[in-house]
Amino acid sequence: MDMDGTAGVAAGIFVDGIECAADLPLPPRLSRPEPEFGRLDLPDGGWLRHAAWPAPRAPRGTVVLLGGRTEFIEKYEPIALALVARGWRTLSVDWRGQGGSSRFLPDSMRGHAPDFAVLEEDLAAYLDRIVRPRHSGGPLVLLGHSMGGHLALRLLAAQPEAADAAILSAPMAEISLGPFPPRLARWLARLAVRLGFGSAWAPGQRPYDPAAKFFRDNPVTTDRACWALHHLWMRARPELALGGVTYGWLDAAFRSMDGLARPEVAGRTRVPLLVLAAGRDTVVPADAQRRLATLHPCCRVVMLDDAMHEVLLERPEIRARAWAPIDAFLAEVAARHAAGAREIAGTR
Repeated sequence: MDMDGTAGVAAGIFVDGIECAADLPLPPRLSRPEPEFGRLDLPDGGWLRHAAWPAPRAPRGTVVLLGGRTEFIEKYEPIALALVARGWRTLSVDWRGQGGSSRFLPDSMRGHAPDFAVLEEDLAAYLDRIVRPRHSGGPLVLLGHSMGGHLALRLLAAQPEAADAAILSAPMAEISLGPFPPRLARWLARLAVRLGFGSAWAPGQRPYDPAAKFFRDNPVTTDRACWALHHLWMRARPELALGGVTYGWLDAAFRSMDGLARPEVAGRTRVPLLVLAAGRDTVVPADAQRRLATLHPCCRVVMLDDAMHEVLLERPEIRARAWAPIDAFLAEVAARHAAGAREIAGTR
């Protein structure tokens, strides 16, 4: 098994030279043994789809993978297998509104969320009811990408003891809006919600269409196989597919990002943080990632100047440079946790 996160990436599927997502050969498949999938029913009638990979014999601890917007469990298999190979029990969950979890709107293609507080509450429920009963010994670490990193920070600000550490890949500190001035975009999204158009498509947003997705102009990775992985699964399993965002999602995201940027909120997070910032990120500006990191008292930043948005699903040489600080960070977190456990045992 590869240790840099390449295991399972478009396994056995030829992708060299394929430029359009609509031309990718089907079907994709998970490695064996497959993760164990489950469903967590929520009090308001929604549900979360979650998965756990077969655990190593003596786990060093537990890592919870938290994907970004539009993502789903299957896309994170390469990262999960790399963590399991390193001795970590690994679980993941689909956010409500995407993947195999319940959607907020009848039109499942619309990326919507009324308030990120709902997603934060979902994460807390998932950790309490699914993760902690399986977690036995060692530290509990959140590994969140983009929106997943943002929501991990929200939870840790609200519940500082929710995890022992967190790794954040290109955390969603701001959103690149192209020609739209940020203030205008915020005003427009807030106005649309107030006028009752929160579930309408935001400007330029549309359903997912693989015929319109090309490797050459994708904004997330320079690795063709990793790019293919996302689209292979959405073509093979249309229920996993998600399109652009609504005014409501944008408004909720703006409010949540503004909240996390307040120093008094960021200062509540006391656990060690590792931020992997992407220097060529056109989804979340790299400067915004760094600024968010500086607000947190126990944070270190690793800047990967040549990485695009999906740092851990980049080409092999970038992945290797991302995994090196992850390995060092996890070793430190595990050692600190073990020392704390010995100290507690010595006082009994």
